[in-house]
Amino acid sequence: MLFWFFIPESPRWLFLKKRSVEAEAALEKLVGQSEFQKIDKSFFEKMEKTERAKLETEDLANSQGIDLNSPVHDELKRVAQEILKF
Repeated sequence: MLFWFFIPESPRWLFLKKRSVEAEAALEKLVGQSEFQKIDKSFFEKMEKTERAKLETEDLANSQGIDLNSPVHDELKRVAQEILKF
């Protein structure tokens, strides 16, 4: 537990918590400033939108009693992911 304070927060987790500015800073720290500057800024918007949609889908499925981990839903997940790319 002593090293807990030295473990950086995940950029993905920060995006999920709608902490975009902190997520970008964490990503910059992980990859370095020169590599970070090469990242298209629309990437962050797409990532946040995709993660938000994924959470909303999971929440809706849970409220309807649907198991998204069931093999029956694999094709639906694939189609949903294709739709989210646009």
